[in-house]
Amino acid sequence: MRSKYKKMVIGHSEKHTSFEGIAKKSVVCVSRLKSGTPTDVVSDHLKNNGINVLSSFDVSPDVEDELKLRFTSMRVCVCSMDIKKLYDGNLWPMGVVVRPWKFKHRS
Repeated sequence: MRSKYKKMVIGHSEKHTSFEGIAKKSVVCVSRLKSGTPTDVVSDHLKNNGINVLSSFDVSPDVEDELKLRFTSMRVCVCSMDIKKLYDGNLWPMGVVVRPWKFKHRS
């Protein structure tokens, strides 16, 4: 009888070879950051904690009066193999919320 589960391996070696793979990506929303927090500060924090940041964008609403903006939100894209590290509450300052990014369907 054959097992219905097949083994799978995802490479994570950083050795140089004659070919390259394309890492799977995960996108998250990081919100409730202090108003005005720059994306490079968050990216640097993640990189210093061993998380490969592929991109990050400020997605806070445009508000004419910056004093009315209560907090900053960001869209952060990382390698999927780092996602467990990203969801560790000890990585983030108190009050910061990290959740999967919700993509809107185009009609």
